[in-house]
Amino acid sequence: MWPMSTRRNTGITVTLMPHSMSCCLFEETKDNYHLKDYQKTELNDLQLEHLIVFNPSSIESFIDQFTKKHNLKKPYTFFCLKGPSLFESTVTTKTSTPEFEEFNLPDKKNIITHSMYLYPSQDGQCRFYIAGIKRELIFQFQLLALRSNLNLVRISPATLGMLQLYKKLKGTDFRHSQLGMDLEQNNLQFDQLVDQAHLDMLKNSSTHAIENESGHILPALGLFMMRNQRNE
Repeated sequence: MWPMSTRRNTGITVTLMPHSMSCCLFEETKDNYHLKDYQKTELNDLQLEHLIVFNPSSIESFIDQFTKKHNLKKPYTFFCLKGPSLFESTVTTKTSTPEFEEFNLPDKKNIITHSMYLYPSQDGQCRFYIAGIKRELIFQFQLLALRSNLNLVRISPATLGMLQLYKKLKGTDFRHSQLGMDLEQNNLQFDQLVDQAHLDMLKNSSTHAIENESGHILPALGLFMMRNQRNE
């Protein structure tokens, strides 16, 4: 989505949502992905409102506790975002290689955008996922990473993490047409593409209870999988 730097086989994700945030420590080995630890905290005092950081000290403290617990020095980090300040939409176009103007985005000069081809629609058109974030929000997360001594790799919507995880699970069987059927079956709810059962793919998972935490862990895992990709 919005990559920042180089990658390694271990890293942490910081997931930020309107009323909660979490940290995951992931590791990839030759046989699988491993969730080494997961911690979550509720945000009930307007620390983060509409993805705008109003209380950076509180958020930094949570991140610092997590990194110190694992003795992580400037860890490779991925910010996973979900909230109303993100612009997200699906758009149909006449071709699979549309001009940028066809997406008809609002406030084009003030947002950084990303588009991803999803699937062909039944009427012969093409459906895309579009995401955008204001430049000042990008800057605040870069500053948050700097203050927390994190090596920021990527900032991305949770939706893109779910799409990446879906593709990884399908492997060589992935087809855009099947993605289209799965999305339309779930009324274009991207968070329904992969469910809690897929947490079983994480070997040697943290002993922390992770039931009912798929909303945080699954997109974070997908985002971690994207660390070697520049343009998705």
